[in-house]
Amino acid sequence: MTLFAPVVPKPGSPSKSTEFSWWGISPRERYEQLKFADVLPKGLQLLEPAVDRKWAAEFAASGPDGKSKGIDEKLRIPAGPIADFNDATLDHYPYHPTDVRIPAFVVYGSYDNVIDDAGAEAFLSRFTSSPLKWRLRIDHGTHVMHLERNRKSLYQSVLAFVAAVDDESDSAPRSRHD
Repeated sequence: MTLFAPVVPKPGSPSKSTEFSWWGISPRERYEQLKFADVLPKGLQLLEPAVDRKWAAEFAASGPDGKSKGIDEKLRIPAGPIADFNDATLDHYPYHPTDVRIPAFVVYGSYDNVIDDAGAEAFLSRFTSSPLKWRLRIDHGTHVMHLERNRKSLYQSVLAFVAAVDDESDSAPRSRHD
């Protein structure tokens, strides 16, 4: 199980309710959020240049009617992910980490503002039944590393974890029921 930039509990997080079914944001506003300018050192830009060129336009065209809206027109975004995010910050997940009995990998970027080293370590330590646990922070990555220049480090790290799990399962003793 790979958890890329998981939302982890933050001590002192206030309880937030999600009493709305959708929220609005324009493609331009969302694109500006993806830059993480409030987190990154001044002048550092991590977004992949291709994202820079076409992301906002493609996001504008992703509405339910398939018709492109202007990059400054608000799109309606379902609030379900916000509710899930809020639950996770309060340590409410759709699973119990102690019940996970498969290898677990937590990977995140050094500039991620949702998870940090201490949060990742504490979160992963709760997977007590997992036979293999990996934790990796990739330098120069944010919460949207999959859209950034260093995304290949993310992909290669996940592939290395999968290979390690495969190697371990190949060498594990088999029962007669396997």
